[in-house]
Amino acid sequence: MRIVDVCAFWTPHGGGVRTYIEGKMRATRHRGDEIVVVVPGERLETAVTDGGTIVSIPGPRFPLDTRYRYFNDEEAMHRVLDDLMPDVVEVSSPWGSPAMVARWRGTALRSLVMHADPLSAYAYRWFGSIAARDTIDRRFEMFWRHLRRLNEAFDLVVCASEGLTGRMIQGGVSKATTIPMGVTPGLFSPSLRNPALRAHLLARCDLPEDATLLIGLGRHASEKRWPMVIEAVAAAGSRRPVGLLLLGHGRDEATVVRGLSGILCGRP
Repeated sequence: MRIVDVCAFWTPHGGGVRTYIEGKMRATRHRGDEIVVVVPGERLETAVTDGGTIVSIPGPRFPLDTRYRYFNDEEAMHRVLDDLMPDVVEVSSPWGSPAMVARWRGTALRSLVMHADPLSAYAYRWFGSIAARDTIDRRFEMFWRHLRRLNEAFDLVVCASEGLTGRMIQGGVSKATTIPMGVTPGLFSPSLRNPALRAHLLARCDLPEDATLLIGLGRHASEKRWPMVIEAVAAAGSRRPVGLLLLGHGRDEATVVRGLSGILCGRP
């Protein structure tokens, strides 16, 4: 079976989506299926990796984060899909690319993968302090209509959690189903703990070895809400010693670093 993943959030510089794609390639290789990932890139090119194939379609840089590009040539995308003749097409963005795939004339099964919640990441975060979610949803009815149109065009809408599936169904996305996503089991274990490294990191926070050590891993962007995490750690630290180690980078790194004032934790 040939699975084509139209992946708008891909960047060669790394990140969670690239990790997810590489993991999927490894998994499908053992099953005998073929993965082809279609991404926005600098030029039209094909790269063969250990687990699958990456096809780049020329696309402009995303102005808010120039490490990323976006699809803006629907005809080029359709030509690539025609050439690939997939059995399944997955789209992992709720924005413009699924509408392009929806208009493709191919016969492949199509699934929209909601690995994140755009309303929580943006609308609820922006307006949650002044309006209830029901009110925000009504104000963003245009986006809900967009999701319902995609629901009609796709065979399946995959959600990362039961909570997101429930809200999608409540909003009229009737084909929503849950495939839980999260931390891959078997990679992390207390048995792998390095006491010396742990003590060193806590010492950099001016904390004793018996303090709680928290690690935050992810892109420094406003939708990740790192300032809120930092505030929560500071509040918890008033009751017991807590150290926080943040790993990552991104466009909002300066804002995140400013938020570290009052938390005695150096950078790794």
